[in-house]
Amino acid sequence: MAYVLDAEGQHDAAIAESKEALRLKPDLAAAHDTLACALDAEGQHDAAIAQFKEAIRLNRDFSGAH
Repeated sequence: MAYVLDAEGQHDAAIAESKEALRLKPDLAAAHDTLACALDAEGQHDAAIAQFKEAIRLNRDFSGAH
């Protein structure tokens, strides 16, 4: 859901959905990636970089975060 919201430009909602997904499953690389994209779109670049790094740490082959 967060991915769709982010793609539709609803970045605040995507951030909230991503954070909820990560609350339930903190090791979900895709949720970290989606959160990073939404944060970046909102101008929160340092927070986005941290989330991209976490996605890569969890799954080094996760191409979206690279």
